[in-house]
This record gives sequence, structure tokens and C-alpha cells, in this order.
Amino acid sequence: MLDLDHFKNVNDQFGHGAGDEALKALADILKKTSRDSDLICRYGVEEFIAIIPNMSASQAVDRAEVWRKQLEKNTVNCDENAIKITLSAGIAFYPDHGKNAEELVLCADGMRYKSKRSGRNQVTIA
Repeated sequence: MLDLDHFKNVNDQFGHGAGDEALKALADILKKTSRDSDLICRYGVEEFIAIIPNMSASQAVDRAEVWRKQLEKNTVNCDENAIKITLSAGIAFYPDHGKNAEELVLCADGMRYKSKRSGRNQVTIA
């Protein structure tokens, strides 16, 4: 589970068009770096869930770090504003961290919040 850091601030400071561009930038990165077997969905306003089967813990962390680093390098341009955005992510595995979808989402979400409490722009694994 991942989301954009300080997304409300982007919308408030630069407008919803800038927020939309930030979401598109993340979606583009997710699309370009995912396999056909991966399922990536927008889950909330600025939240996404990635279901990435047949991947080890280290591979999943590496994948999330690719997403994080690519987004961090990216600049969203909107109405002459150059906006830097970052993401926070949390990772959980079946069956170690949940026996069903609800348990997995809760665990991954908890790890995402841990990333945010630890300073944002990072990936935390259960």
C-alpha cells in the first residue's frame, strides 16, 4: 500500500490540477515498472494498492524502492510550478501478515503509516 506524501498540501497550495498531475506521475511510474501479473489499483484519494504475486520480500522492497526513487526524482509541472513529490509505502505478505485481504490491507496500511511517522518518503515492511 502506498500514497503520496503531503498530497493535501499540493492540492491546497497549487490547486487540484497539480494534485491530478501528481497522481498521474505516480500512476505512470507504477504502470511502467509493473508486470502483467501485478494488480495495481487506486484505493483512495491518493492511495494505491499493489498486489504483486510470486515475489520475495526483498524483491517487493526493491520494487517499492524503485517506485519511491523514481517519484522522488520526478518533478510535476503545473501552471509554471515545479512540484516535488514523494511517497510512503507499507508492505505485507500473505499468509505471514494476514490470512485474508482485509488483514493484509490493514497490515500494509499500518506499515505505510509507520513510514509516514518515521519521516515519510520511505518503505516499511511488516
